[in-house]
Amino acid sequence: AAKATEPVAAEAPKTEAAPPKEAAAATGGQERIRISPVARKLAEENAIDITQVAGTGPNGRIVREDIEKAIADKKTAPAPAAAAPAETTGERRAKQTIPLTGMRGTIAERMHQSLAVSAQLTAMGEIDMSEIVSLRNNLTAQENTIGTRVTYTDILVFAIARVLRDHPKVNASIVDKEIKVWEDINVGVATALENGLIVPVVKNANQKSIVDISKEIKLLVEKAKENKLSADEITGGTFTLTNLGALGSGWTFETAIINQPESAILRVGAITDRAVVREGQIVARPIMTYSLTYDHRVIDGAVAASFISSLVSALENPTLLLA
Repeated sequence: AAKATEPVAAEAPKTEAAPPKEAAAATGGQERIRISPVARKLAEENAIDITQVAGTGPNGRIVREDIEKAIADKKTAPAPAAAAPAETTGERRAKQTIPLTGMRGTIAERMHQSLAVSAQLTAMGEIDMSEIVSLRNNLTAQENTIGTRVTYTDILVFAIARVLRDHPKVNASIVDKEIKVWEDINVGVATALENGLIVPVVKNANQKSIVDISKEIKLLVEKAKENKLSADEITGGTFTLTNLGALGSGWTFETAIINQPESAILRVGAITDRAVVREGQIVARPIMTYSLTYDHRVIDGAVAASFISSLVSALENPTLLLA
């Protein structure tokens, strides 16, 4: 029997390589552009649009010299004029430009620096201000006798200063990697100005009466608005109060930023009538919201809670303050 043999593929016929033809560029089905290989390579390397180049070689062929001229012309051509900004609904147009300098620049720098260097967190809550409203009404009735119209801010500074005596760790700062617990209790009062914010300081507030504090704050605020505060009157604070009550009930809670190098700031809102439960009955009470922002590097949560508890008790039972 004959052996089966594997089929052998026929060898493909050898063909001679065609001689290189002149390079040409297609133009989407239009007339082909005649260009030499060297010119084409040079055009690609220099982002030259060959459809815009007139060839000077035989039969209009683009040669190296044509591309070199196009490159030179491109370098000397004037830059196109900037397009006018499009006025579309997606564009933003500045109504006013305010330099971030002076007081505004200082505020921006200090607020950013405060958040960058401290571990800030905020505790929030509400205080029944019934007794404080009554106290203020009594003091207002004596305005002519005591020589000042006492505000809620005055009473709050008085209360804060006395509560801080029993919570010294809240009246502290970090200085050179040490916690300094301050002997002096100096309460800053954040004051809004037309072009920013400033914090005049009531020095040794724990040693002053409500009337004394009221008169001093009025003087400091007046000097602040006239840009007449001295350096001593805006430095040395150990705790800050910011009262947003004048802005109305819409401002309920907010996280205030600590006024460095202090370790805490109390922000309070407007006093508004709210429904609360007292002895099983729903009644209306004047309620004030508060937010205590504190530096957790200095003040632990338990310390902050204890301070808040004492302040709430003092404001809801002011006889404790006046004793």
